[in-house]
Amino acid sequence: MRAEGERIGLLALLDAYPPGENAVTDDPVEHEVVAHNLQAMGFTFDREELVADQEAVLLRFREFLQSGNQNLRHLEAQDILALKDVYVNNVRLMRRFRPDFFDGDLLFVSAEKKSEADRSSRLNVHLWQPLTGGSIEVCAIESTHGNLMTDARHMARIGRFLAERL
Repeated sequence: MRAEGERIGLLALLDAYPPGENAVTDDPVEHEVVAHNLQAMGFTFDREELVADQEAVLLRFREFLQSGNQNLRHLEAQDILALKDVYVNNVRLMRRFRPDFFDGDLLFVSAEKKSEADRSSRLNVHLWQPLTGGSIEVCAIESTHGNLMTDARHMARIGRFLAERL
């Protein structure tokens, strides 16, 4: 944005990390991305069926969401399919993204519920330091990445953190 003459008054990131040295840059395989997300939400399925009939598996996933106290339970079948397309595209964009140097301060919201291996490697806020000319201030939230924007308590804390700095 600065390269286009825009002034950046505040740069805040929501649990997003720059690609590491060994980051995957290939286009994502759709069924692998879908499988990862379904498993992360506790949904069991057969991978072979996912490859053969992804839509059927996603429709059962919708039933799974509706049967429990899931954040996405209100979604219709077409919403689930559209979300899948958006997510796969987001993975594609993330794999191609290479951040430029930013000469200001960075506010970083960190989901703290992650493995120690991730915390010390690919999900480490300090990976931003070589790309940031200023300081990095962290708002650590005891949450998973997926719940940062679905849990009202976390959203309120993030809102206060940002509001205090605007």
